[in-house]
Amino acid sequence: VSAFPNPSNGQTHLRYAVPAGYSGPVTLRIVDVAGRTVRRLIDKGQHGGEYQLIWEGADDAGRVVENGIYFARVEAGVDRASTKIVVRR
Repeated sequence: VSAFPNPSNGQTHLRYAVPAGYSGPVTLRIVDVAGRTVRRLIDKGQHGGEYQLIWEGADDAGRVVENGIYFARVEAGVDRASTKIVVRR
C-alpha cells in the first residue's frame, strides 16, 4: 500500500495490491497511532490486482481528522500491509 501526497493536507491517494490468485474479503482501514480505526474505506470481496482510491482526510462520521500520524492498513486473507500517512493542514 502506498500514499501520495505524504505529508497530506487533506486528500490522500492510496494505491494497494491484492495478491495474484486471491479472491476473498479485503479490508483497508485508516488507523491512528493507538491502533483505533478512524475510517474503514474498503470492506468487501476483491480479486487479485491493483486498486486505488482517495481518502479525503475524514473519519467514519465525516469529521475532518486532526493533524498527526495515521496508518493505512490493508488485509487480504493472511497478507497484510501498511503505510504511514502524515496529515498536516
